[in-house]
Amino acid sequence: MKGIVLTLLSVFLINCSEKGSDFAFYPVDESSLSPMQKQFYYPRYLNHYKQPILFSENRNIWFSYNPPEKNFKEPYAISLSKKSLGWIEFDLKNQILNPNVKYIVNNYTNLPPGKYMLRVALKNEILGSITFEVISEENKEDDYIDYESPLDVVLENDTDDIRRYSR
Repeated sequence: MKGIVLTLLSVFLINCSEKGSDFAFYPVDESSLSPMQKQFYYPRYLNHYKQPILFSENRNIWFSYNPPEKNFKEPYAISLSKKSLGWIEFDLKNQILNPNVKYIVNNYTNLPPGKYMLRVALKNEILGSITFEVISEENKEDDYIDYESPLDVVLENDTDDIRRYSR
Protein backbone atom coordinates (compact mmCIF):
# COMPACT_ATOMS: atom_id res chain seq x y z
CA MET A 1 0.00 0.00 0.00
CA LYS A 2 2.83 2.39 0.85
CA GLY A 3 4.46 1.65 -2.50
CA ILE A 4 1.30 2.60 -4.39
CA VAL A 5 0.92 5.84 -2.41
CA LEU A 6 4.59 6.76 -2.96
CA THR A 7 4.33 5.99 -6.68
CA LEU A 8 1.18 8.11 -7.07
CA LEU A 9 2.75 10.93 -5.04
CA SER A 10 5.92 10.90 -7.14
CA VAL A 11 3.92 10.90 -10.42
CA PHE A 12 1.83 13.79 -9.10
CA LEU A 13 4.91 15.81 -8.11
CA ILE A 14 6.62 15.20 -11.45
CA ASN A 15 3.53 16.33 -13.38
CA CYS A 16 3.03 19.39 -11.18
CA SER A 17 6.63 20.46 -11.57
CA GLU A 18 6.37 20.87 -15.35
CA LYS A 19 7.94 24.17 -16.18
CA GLY A 20 6.31 26.67 -18.49
CA SER A 21 8.10 28.86 -20.96
CA ASP A 22 11.35 30.55 -19.97
CA PHE A 23 10.29 33.59 -22.02
CA ALA A 24 8.42 36.56 -20.61
CA PHE A 25 7.15 39.64 -22.47
CA TYR A 26 6.07 43.20 -21.81
CA PRO A 27 4.55 45.21 -24.69
CA VAL A 28 4.92 48.98 -24.18
CA ASP A 29 3.29 51.89 -25.97
CA GLU A 30 6.11 54.43 -25.97
CA SER A 31 4.31 57.10 -27.98
CA SER A 32 3.75 59.27 -24.90
CA LEU A 33 7.38 59.05 -23.70
CA SER A 34 9.99 61.68 -24.45
CA PRO A 35 13.14 60.64 -26.37
CA MET A 36 15.14 60.64 -23.12
CA GLN A 37 12.54 58.47 -21.36
CA LYS A 38 12.55 56.04 -24.30
CA GLN A 39 16.32 55.72 -24.13
CA PHE A 40 16.36 54.85 -20.43
CA TYR A 41 13.09 52.91 -20.20
CA TYR A 42 13.37 49.48 -18.61
CA PRO A 43 10.32 47.39 -17.66
CA ARG A 44 9.88 46.37 -14.04
CA TYR A 45 7.68 43.35 -14.67
CA LEU A 46 7.45 40.93 -17.55
CA ASN A 47 4.59 38.45 -18.02
CA HIS A 48 4.47 34.84 -19.18
CA TYR A 49 1.91 34.42 -21.97
CA LYS A 50 0.06 31.36 -23.19
CA GLN A 51 -0.01 30.53 -26.90
CA PRO A 52 -1.10 32.18 -29.16
CA ILE A 53 0.82 35.31 -28.19
CA LEU A 54 -0.42 38.45 -29.97
CA PHE A 55 1.06 41.95 -29.88
CA SER A 56 0.02 45.18 -31.57
CA GLU A 57 2.38 46.61 -34.18
CA ASN A 58 2.63 49.99 -32.44
CA ARG A 59 4.12 48.43 -29.29
CA ASN A 60 7.73 48.10 -28.25
CA ILE A 61 8.07 44.42 -27.29
CA TRP A 62 10.37 43.77 -24.33
CA PHE A 63 11.27 40.15 -23.65
CA SER A 64 13.32 38.22 -21.14
CA TYR A 65 14.74 34.73 -21.26
CA ASN A 66 15.90 32.73 -18.27
CA PRO A 67 18.60 30.33 -19.56
CA PRO A 68 18.77 26.92 -17.87
CA GLU A 69 22.55 27.12 -17.61
CA LYS A 70 24.07 30.48 -16.73
CA ASN A 71 27.19 31.36 -18.72
CA PHE A 72 28.60 34.80 -17.96
CA LYS A 73 31.57 34.64 -20.36
CA GLU A 74 30.12 33.53 -23.70
CA PRO A 75 27.60 35.64 -25.66
CA TYR A 76 24.09 34.32 -26.17
CA ALA A 77 22.75 34.58 -29.72
CA ILE A 78 19.24 36.02 -29.97
CA SER A 79 17.60 35.30 -33.31
CA LEU A 80 14.30 36.74 -34.50
CA SER A 81 12.83 35.04 -37.57
CA LYS A 82 9.75 36.06 -39.54
CA LYS A 83 7.45 33.55 -41.22
CA SER A 84 7.19 33.95 -44.96
CA LEU A 85 7.46 30.88 -47.20
CA GLY A 86 9.63 29.54 -44.39
CA TRP A 87 11.31 31.07 -41.36
CA ILE A 88 13.56 33.92 -42.55
CA GLU A 89 16.03 35.38 -40.07
CA PHE A 90 14.92 38.94 -39.44
CA ASP A 91 17.37 40.05 -36.74
CA LEU A 92 20.36 38.61 -34.90
CA LYS A 93 21.81 39.99 -31.66
CA ASN A 94 24.52 38.85 -29.27
CA GLN A 95 24.23 39.50 -25.56
CA ILE A 96 26.43 38.54 -22.63
CA LEU A 97 24.55 37.60 -19.49
CA ASN A 98 24.74 40.25 -16.78
CA PRO A 99 25.82 38.64 -13.45
CA ASN A 100 23.56 41.05 -11.51
CA VAL A 101 20.42 40.28 -13.51
CA LYS A 102 21.06 36.59 -14.41
CA TYR A 103 18.68 36.55 -17.37
CA ILE A 104 18.57 38.05 -20.85
CA VAL A 105 16.48 41.19 -21.35
CA ASN A 106 16.15 42.91 -24.71
CA ASN A 107 13.51 44.54 -26.90
CA TYR A 108 12.26 44.94 -30.46
CA THR A 109 10.61 48.04 -31.88
CA ASN A 110 8.59 48.70 -35.03
CA LEU A 111 8.03 45.07 -36.00
CA PRO A 112 5.80 44.82 -39.08
CA PRO A 113 2.73 42.58 -38.83
CA GLY A 114 3.45 38.88 -39.18
CA LYS A 115 4.34 35.70 -37.33
CA TYR A 116 7.72 35.61 -35.56
CA MET A 117 9.93 33.04 -33.86
CA LEU A 118 12.33 34.16 -31.15
CA ARG A 119 15.24 31.80 -30.42
CA VAL A 120 18.09 31.96 -27.93
CA ALA A 121 21.25 29.91 -28.52
CA LEU A 122 24.58 29.36 -26.82
CA LYS A 123 27.55 27.79 -28.62
CA ASN A 124 25.37 26.91 -31.66
CA GLU A 125 22.86 25.03 -29.50
CA ILE A 126 19.31 26.39 -29.32
CA LEU A 127 18.30 26.73 -25.67
CA GLY A 128 14.76 27.98 -26.19
CA SER A 129 12.33 29.25 -28.78
CA ILE A 130 8.87 30.77 -28.80
CA THR A 131 6.51 32.04 -31.50
CA PHE A 132 4.38 35.15 -31.37
CA GLU A 133 2.39 37.25 -33.79
CA VAL A 134 2.35 40.99 -34.41
CA ILE A 135 -0.98 42.22 -35.73
CA SER A 136 -1.92 45.58 -37.22
CA GLU A 137 -4.57 47.83 -35.73
CA GLU A 138 -6.44 47.95 -39.05
CA ASN A 139 -6.92 44.17 -39.07
CA LYS A 140 -8.31 44.28 -35.56
CA GLU A 141 -10.98 46.79 -36.51
CA ASP A 142 -11.95 45.00 -39.73
CA ASP A 143 -12.72 41.76 -37.89
CA TYR A 144 -14.61 43.50 -35.10
CA ILE A 145 -18.35 42.83 -34.89
CA ASP A 146 -20.39 45.01 -32.56
CA TYR A 147 -22.80 42.61 -30.87
CA GLU A 148 -24.33 45.31 -28.67
CA SER A 149 -25.67 47.44 -31.53
CA PRO A 150 -29.12 46.76 -32.92
CA LEU A 151 -28.98 43.97 -35.49
CA ASP A 152 -30.32 46.06 -38.37
CA VAL A 153 -27.49 48.63 -37.97
CA VAL A 154 -24.87 45.87 -38.07
CA LEU A 155 -26.49 44.26 -41.12
CA GLU A 156 -26.61 47.54 -43.06
CA ASN A 157 -22.90 48.22 -42.49
CA ASP A 158 -21.75 44.63 -43.01
CA THR A 159 -20.17 44.04 -46.43
CA ASP A 160 -19.75 40.29 -45.98
CA ASP A 161 -22.76 38.58 -47.63
CA ILE A 162 -22.27 35.28 -45.82
CA ARG A 163 -22.21 36.96 -42.42
CA ARG A 164 -25.14 39.25 -43.29
CA TYR A 165 -27.46 36.49 -44.56
CA SER A 166 -26.53 33.88 -41.99
CA ARG A 167 -28.11 35.82 -39.09
